[in-house]
Amino acid sequence: MRNVEAGFDKFAASSYGTGMVRPTAKFQKQQTQVLRQIRKMREEMGDLQDYLDLLEARAVNEGKGTYSTDEVKAKLGIK
Repeated sequence: MRNVEAGFDKFAASSYGTGMVRPTAKFQKQQTQVLRQIRKMREEMGDLQDYLDLLEARAVNEGKGTYSTDEVKAKLGIK
């Protein structure tokens, strides 16, 4: 999915096809700002998805025993 999005961003930012009028500097600046905002929102959505996954895992494991970091390292044989 990210490769498709990156390809679209690259096309939108630099490629306008043959026979098309070149955009003005003002339009290019606005386009760059919009693409930057889109990338920022995608990152925020990813962070929110990670947080949702964490909340779901906590709900599924509610009431179950927990382990400290040291206990997990000991069980896995990590120093």
